Amino acid sequence: MIRFIKKILENKITLMILFILYLIISFILVLHHEIWTDEAQAWLIARDLSFLDIVKQMKYEAHSCLWHLILMPFAKLGFPVITMNIISWIMVSTAVYFMIFHSKWHFLVKAAIIFSPTYIYFSPVISRCYSLIPIFLCLFSFLYPKRKDHPFWYANILGILAHTHMIMCGLVGMAALLFLLEYIRNWSKIYKKEFFVVLAIFILYFILLAIQIFPSLTNGCIFIANTTTNTSKLLDVLYSISNIFFHSSNSIFFIILLGIILLITNILIFLYNKKLFSIFLN
Repeated sequence: MIRFIKKILENKITLMILFILYLIISFILVLHHEIWTDEAQAWLIARDLSFLDIVKQMKYEAHSCLWHLILMPFAKLGFPVITMNIISWIMVSTAVYFMIFHSKWHFLVKAAIIFSPTYIYFSPVISRCYSLIPIFLCLFSFLYPKRKDHPFWYANILGILAHTHMIMCGLVGMAALLFLLEYIRNWSKIYKKEFFVVLAIFILYFILLAIQIFPSLTNGCIFIANTTTNTSKLLDVLYSISNIFFHSSNSIFFIILLGIILLITNILIFLYNKKLFSIFLN
């Protein structure tokens, strides 16, 4: 009986019904969504500013301009503002398609994920830059097992993922570092030029991101000035930990020291045992 039920749930028709149900519910939510101020601001930036002005504007946004560049052709051609919500819906729905038909998760797990608030509302309906995250995470997960066969594609997907939203930079940074370490560990067996091309790709994406994000730290970005971010909370935690071992007003020094210790620890664990590293990382 259990096998019969499992067979029905894994049937392509059942999966297609699940996907269509998701599309209908999420699209109804899109049609009944009132545009929020931050959504409208992204649309107006894409509509009214030139490419260079959009890049300069990012010092007030604290995000990459990738989302604005996607919106730009539609906004400048006079499409209705709901277009950006439809773009978000298409992006997330594509990720949901891959999740339903190509992931190895149990049917109930798939259903629980795609009908969660993130996938049914926050990402596809509210049109913000984080609606790009699911599709590029899917591409990242598909390329990861084949990263050595397609290193340039893998490096570019990681770079683009960092430009979707700042919260992805930690994951991207660790994935990029581990990928480069894999090259170094097999230095005698690899094609050396390939390593330097991958390294150049990572550096290029970092520079493009830094040009847009770093000025926001010193130019009075409202988001950074008035919001207690996860980063500031992390710094507070690190400072508290440092005070356990040291008594000094030079908190920045000890934060950097603890960061270096954590980085070295991660590298040593990775080199010793990759499975242990994945557990430690989680």
